[in-house]
Amino acid sequence: MAFTVISIHAQEAAPAAEPTVEQRLTGLEAYVGNVDPAGSKVVGVAGPGHNAFIMVAAALVLFMTLPGLALFYGGLVRKKNVLSVLAQCLGITGLVIILWWAVGYSLV
Repeated sequence: MAFTVISIHAQEAAPAAEPTVEQRLTGLEAYVGNVDPAGSKVVGVAGPGHNAFIMVAAALVLFMTLPGLALFYGGLVRKKNVLSVLAQCLGITGLVIILWWAVGYSLV
């Protein structure tokens, strides 16, 4: 009985108006230029250039630290175990990349 009363008073949501091509183009230009479509400058909002810079910087740091870390740990073990340590460093790096993509990147 209660469901019947609720369904009688519920209203259908009006469909949203489809934006015109000009509105979509203005929004896209504002996003790429990192500005407000109304004309005022948006400060503190990351745009596509910011994201690309962070991704390139993270890749460069990864490529810089991986050989250094692997060679450092390889120098701490005996000659017969160096290859094993290098393989472990490479495997852990792959695991960290996947975990960062799955968990860490979603937090940003």
